[in-house]
Amino acid sequence: MADSNTTVDTRVAILEEKFSVYEQMMNKMESAIHTISETCQGISRMIAIHEERIEGVHKTDNLILEKFKEMETRNTLDHDKVIKKVEKLEEKVEGLIKFRWLIGGALILTVFFFNQQQIRFADYLPKPEAPATVKSAN
Repeated sequence: MADSNTTVDTRVAILEEKFSVYEQMMNKMESAIHTISETCQGISRMIAIHEERIEGVHKTDNLILEKFKEMETRNTLDHDKVIKKVEKLEEKVEGLIKFRWLIGGALILTVFFFNQQQIRFADYLPKPEAPATVKSAN
């Protein structure tokens, strides 16, 4: 029985040794799992922060696009107003050009008519008087 006690004791000692090795491995695995868990939480926080920043950028982009659309609408309206005013000015200028040609034509006809009638404007102008002379009192 002594042999069986020794073999049992050796077996128990071997099992205790293996168990302590497994226990160390389990402690290392728990430590690794804890470290991985902390890393995952840190990564999750960073992802959340980045998502918030991305959402902020999208909001800003949308606001900028809305402002551009508003400016485009205002510019289009202003452009249309300017075009209408330019068209009115062109009409006025064309009217003035027509009036100028009408006046020019009327003057040409008047000059032509008076030349045919042999009426001179000089006949209707006042005749110059004799120049005044100053006599000395001596």
